[in-house]
Amino acid sequence: MMPLFGAPLYIKEDIFYDEQVNEHLRSHEYERMDSKNGDYTKDKYILERPEVKNLKNAIQNCIDDLVFNQLHVAEDVQFYITNSWAVKHSPGDWAQFHLHTNCILSGVYYFDVKEDQGNFICTTDYGVNTGVFPININLTFKENNLFNSKKWYMNPKNGTIYIFPAWLLHSVEENKTQDDRYSLAFNVHLKGKIGEKEYELDIK
Repeated sequence: MMPLFGAPLYIKEDIFYDEQVNEHLRSHEYERMDSKNGDYTKDKYILERPEVKNLKNAIQNCIDDLVFNQLHVAEDVQFYITNSWAVKHSPGDWAQFHLHTNCILSGVYYFDVKEDQGNFICTTDYGVNTGVFPININLTFKENNLFNSKKWYMNPKNGTIYIFPAWLLHSVEENKTQDDRYSLAFNVHLKGKIGEKEYELDIK
């Protein structure tokens, strides 16, 4: 068995951890999301600030590792971070299943999270037909694996990054502790020449 045409989920631990940077991210002005289940920074380009330059570089290194070393994209294009924001989930907050628009890749970096503050979840269970069985067939499996699962649960740790196709639905479980949970979300696009002949496109 091989995971043919699978959605690549890039996971790397301990990419960066600096308490001074963490405090800078926590100290930003936050506003309530329209969904009323979390807060995010008013600054939606937070990785452009000089105080987090080293964090941005660490995230960019992971993006480059994914697209150039793992997916073997030709290096005549550049994948770059478009926008970014910190997320605060207070006790009782959570993130519903959602995807990101106007980008190619999306990611989340955890910088202040405790082990029991809720799983990061990816799913194909909302209108996406993947795997052997259609989404309207609900079978019981003796054991879950990458081939038969409609949801995949991950327990994030400080310094862990997840990067995934922007169309992949993801969520975060309710924060059932008395402490705030913090992460940083970002989107990625590309620029450069892609395609050939009549399909060539030069993205500036």
